[in-house]
Amino acid sequence: MRPVDSFAIPPRGPAEMAVSTLPAAPSSQQDFAAVLGRHGVGVAITRQDQLERARTAAQDFVAVSLVQPVLDEARESSMAAEPFAPSAAEKHFRALQDAALAQRITRAAHFPLVDRLAQTLVRRGGETG
Repeated sequence: MRPVDSFAIPPRGPAEMAVSTLPAAPSSQQDFAAVLGRHGVGVAITRQDQLERARTAAQDFVAVSLVQPVLDEARESSMAAEPFAPSAAEKHFRALQDAALAQRITRAAHFPLVDRLAQTLVRRGGETG
């Protein structure tokens, strides 16, 4: 007979299964270091690192300045009837949902604008003066 595990995970519903298929999020330590601007401090920056950082900055910029306002406008213009209208919690966390979705969209899709911004950042990053 198997011992009962007090930490057993209960069966998951469809909503939890959908969340579990999302890509793994970076660790809290990496997020915190990135917010502090100390991500990779003291490490020599290679051309590849420079390109990756420029692309990440361009993705963040496009997410915040282009995609997130479009998502916000779409949510605000929703005329959903009462059973389908957003709940108080959805209204409260709407900005966080839009920000997270905008980040995922810009990282998953191939935006020519992101490519162009990243090229400009790399080119201007190499200039002195």
